[in-house]
Amino acid sequence: MARVVDVLVTRSTRNVGIELIRALAAAGYRVIGADDRRPPLALHSRHVGRFHELPPFESADIGAALIDLVKRVRPAVLVPVGISDVACELQAELGRHCRTLMPDPAARTRVNDKQSLAEICCRLGIPMPRIYKADKARRLLDSETEQDETPRLVVKPRGQVGGGGGVHFVATRRSLDDALAAVRAEFGEPMITEYVRGDADDVRAVHFLFDRHARLVSWFTARKLCLWPPATGLTAAAVSTHEWGLVQQLLPLFRQLEWRGPAEAEFKVDARTGEPLLLEINPRFSGAISFPLRCGVNLAAAFCRAALGETMSTAAEPAYAAGIKYVNPSLYTRVLCRRLVDRGPRRALADLRRDLAGQRAAIVYQLSDFRPTLGKALLQLREPWTGKVDGPHAG
Repeated sequence: MARVVDVLVTRSTRNVGIELIRALAAAGYRVIGADDRRPPLALHSRHVGRFHELPPFESADIGAALIDLVKRVRPAVLVPVGISDVACELQAELGRHCRTLMPDPAARTRVNDKQSLAEICCRLGIPMPRIYKADKARRLLDSETEQDETPRLVVKPRGQVGGGGGVHFVATRRSLDDALAAVRAEFGEPMITEYVRGDADDVRAVHFLFDRHARLVSWFTARKLCLWPPATGLTAAAVSTHEWGLVQQLLPLFRQLEWRGPAEAEFKVDARTGEPLLLEINPRFSGAISFPLRCGVNLAAAFCRAALGETMSTAAEPAYAAGIKYVNPSLYTRVLCRRLVDRGPRRALADLRRDLAGQRAAIVYQLSDFRPTLGKALLQLREPWTGKVDGPHAG
């Protein structure tokens, strides 16, 4: 690199921010960190040169504070973690002071709203689970008994929540009405879809990065092995795959939206038909970003290169090895404990050997950069009741 390039990363004390910071430092960028909390004893990643505190990300002041910070520190590139929605709306103003890589706000809104996303996919012929109105869903469930616990439908928020929040599997009219009321009370407007049969290892994750001209410049696919919580939660273990077909399936959608920047899509392969159905698209870096990063797909560096206007070749061939295992120690420990209770030691240990067999990516926590992990642990001790300290995939 001809000159040192300053990159501002928000939410720099959370796991997604920390992983991106490490990847940027490895590529030779100089990182400035920012977050709405200050870790005790200045326990930042060792790769953070300067740190700036922001107001709470949920506050009305965060947009103005972000613009003021960018004006003061003048980074070459902004990587907005945790506030990508705010940065997306303000990208015209931010663009006067730095470079970044985000979709048009209207495109982001259309992807973020699952109902709107389903309408686009229907026009483009991209398979998704069927969507039902409440009356139709109730009629479908009328024949079920209160004792039948086999999921028939899924009730979830229309907007992105993350981590499987607000997702309910329902089998009866009563459970449907309860789920609709629960989602509406906590998250707003719900939607109802068919239940796609299959297990955790039928779920696929696809990471994308598009440049300023909406060209695909990097991608990564993975098959999930287990989740926590088990049905709808975060990735506890996964394995890298080369599933270019899943990437191709969504390229027409991203081209139509003229998408810029990162996105992550989740598919589930229907156990009855073998067809992959799109479940959702997250318009940001994934909470499991450490997996592609540790497989050699430096999406953080590619983000900066594309944001700075560098011409990059369109990605078609995979730039990583298939069959590499990923395990999140914190989440997988909970999965293992649940399996020991539900399946017994013999089957649980057999699953453990299967999930850990073969080449593995480095784990999230690093001895060479232990300070942010220690800082988060101290925050958890100080504020154990607030729920504000991030989990393993919080972005």
